[in-house]
Amino acid sequence: MTRSPRPGHRRRSRPLGGKRKYAAVWLLVTSGAVVTSYCGIQEIYATGGETHQAMPVVARPAPPPASTTPGTASRTPGPRPPRASVRPRPTPTRSAPLPPTTAAPAVTITSPPDQAKVNGRAGLLVHGRVGDLRGDVLRIFVYAPDGRFYLTDDGPVPIRDGQWSSSIQQIGDGTRDIGRFFQITAVRADAACQDTIQGRTRDVNGNIAFLAVPPGCSIADRVAVLKTAWS
Repeated sequence: MTRSPRPGHRRRSRPLGGKRKYAAVWLLVTSGAVVTSYCGIQEIYATGGETHQAMPVVARPAPPPASTTPGTASRTPGPRPPRASVRPRPTPTRSAPLPPTTAAPAVTITSPPDQAKVNGRAGLLVHGRVGDLRGDVLRIFVYAPDGRFYLTDDGPVPIRDGQWSSSIQQIGDGTRDIGRFFQITAVRADAACQDTIQGRTRDVNGNIAFLAVPPGCSIADRVAVLKTAWS
């Protein structure tokens, strides 16, 4: 609903001069601020920014020097690289001098062969070879199962052209020791051994026996024979 003015009343119009005045003042103040800011910026550019307060530079503290005193610094050993497998070289050694050449045995038995079967009553003929005995003589014994050495020759065995032979009349004691082994033994006898043999008398069975080879005698060779019969 439109409100109509009362009759006889007239609205007073506001003067425009006040508004214009305020607008002019505001424009003047704003322009002054803009000019002031522009001048300040130009001054900053001209002086290279000296009007600003520089920020203090804080130096980093230097790290403490490494300790060179043994045991003061904890050292953590790193992993060691694996060592390459190297096969050690053998140390060259000087070879020992060869022993002097050993001469062949001075006395060997060539017959009968070892483990031969024999007839005790028939006896056997023993053959062999001989080298330089250097003054010794050759004697033949039979080592029996009763643990005695029985002399089977009547004196030093004759040697001819490096060969020798000796006859054994009988082996063993009848049929009692059939199936037993006897050892035909060739002995080198020096002068002391010879004296011991010659000084020994025969027993009631006509044998010359020793529990061991006499002093001065050395066994040169031996073979074992098996008594299989007495006929």
